[in-house]
Amino acid sequence: MKGIIGVIGVISATAMVLISISLSALNHGKPQSVSPEITARPQDSRKIQPFTPESTASPQETHATIDNEWALWLINANNPMPLGYAPPEGLTQIGTYNGDSRNFDSRAAEYAISMINAARNDGVTLIPVSSHRSMERQTINFENFYNNALERGFSHDEAFEYTMSQIAVPGTSEHNAGLAIDFNLIEEWFDQTDEFRWLTDNAHKFGFILRYPKGATHITGVIYEPWHFRFVGLYHAEKIYNSDLTLEEYIGECSGDNTVVAAFKQQFSLR
Repeated sequence: MKGIIGVIGVISATAMVLISISLSALNHGKPQSVSPEITARPQDSRKIQPFTPESTASPQETHATIDNEWALWLINANNPMPLGYAPPEGLTQIGTYNGDSRNFDSRAAEYAISMINAARNDGVTLIPVSSHRSMERQTINFENFYNNALERGFSHDEAFEYTMSQIAVPGTSEHNAGLAIDFNLIEEWFDQTDEFRWLTDNAHKFGFILRYPKGATHITGVIYEPWHFRFVGLYHAEKIYNSDLTLEEYIGECSGDNTVVAAFKQQFSLR
């Protein structure tokens, strides 16, 4: 692992707010077709500068110099979003997919749009097939996947655990927060494409990380998802990129609050 000592120094300066949330949900469905048109633009004309060593704080500098500190928080099965959470500045459109708008936390939308435009300038088309998702849609998708697993012969517990490894329980998904984007193709072989290679080399320059890397399911609790990129800000994205750590390892802590998952599972067991 590269840069672990530097990472620990960063984490001590970054506060985490990890509280529980009610059930609801978002969609992890697999797309059938894509539209390359990106129609949205930032709400203002500020240009996002990709990361360069000179443009961000060093690990020794105070947390006050870190950009987008608010974006570094852990959302997973043990760290649900706050009850009733919504992006405080609302959502901004970052593109379209199959004629439908794709939205993102307004505080980070211009970073996403700048990344998509930079890729286009390099001859690469990044399509946000999924970004912010409604809680209702997540619930529907979870239920559909769960029911399919039952039809394939899984027990109720097996079906729930298997579904949870593929689709986040409502309220524990980064898509709920409007901070994650699924690009182009929801298939593992997306990692063989030019789009993935471009993202691997450049996403951190715009504040994004590959959230669920290969071989890390035992840490993240989620399967390898080469299409899923999460915004954490320029400073932390660069540190995570150079350290080869997952977000769980980088933050180094979690609340252990699994009440949302337990309650959601209880609903299914009563059916």
